[in-house]
Amino acid sequence: MRVITWNMKGAKETSTAWKYLRALKPDVALLQEVGGIPSDIKASFDSVSRLAINKKGGQQRFSTVVLVKGKIVGNLPLPPADDKWVDRKLSLFAGNIVSCVAKLKAGPTLRLVSVYSPAWEVGKYQGEEWWLMELLNKAMEKAKFSARSMWVIGGDYNNSETFDADW
Repeated sequence: MRVITWNMKGAKETSTAWKYLRALKPDVALLQEVGGIPSDIKASFDSVSRLAINKKGGQQRFSTVVLVKGKIVGNLPLPPADDKWVDRKLSLFAGNIVSCVAKLKAGPTLRLVSVYSPAWEVGKYQGEEWWLMELLNKAMEKAKFSARSMWVIGGDYNNSETFDADW
């Protein structure tokens, strides 16, 4: 099984980036900042795509995407966190975290999560800055993992304590 994760930097249907994706021949592609998907890619993969959310709560011009060689067989809601503030923020940024259950053509059923964590905090809570990855981590604490459930979580995390030091 070949899995890739890639911030496509707004790649449109005609971008050279798609040539590289085709050459990599992934079974699963977890993509961020996708501006448009070429028709041959759409024909070759089953997909889930949602527009990412900007700092003001509006929609970005790009999407967070899951591509699968196989079939998307179900939705995969994130588990609720122990904190309502975390759940509200995760709901607001639902376009930045795309998740689903997929059955690969030649392989297992997977729980897939494509993450686009923006390069800025998503809110302040109890005096601390929170980034999207911290919210996702809180929700995933409640996920049910087992030897029979295969998860793939990938993306553009932008999750470094020093990331914004020069900003």
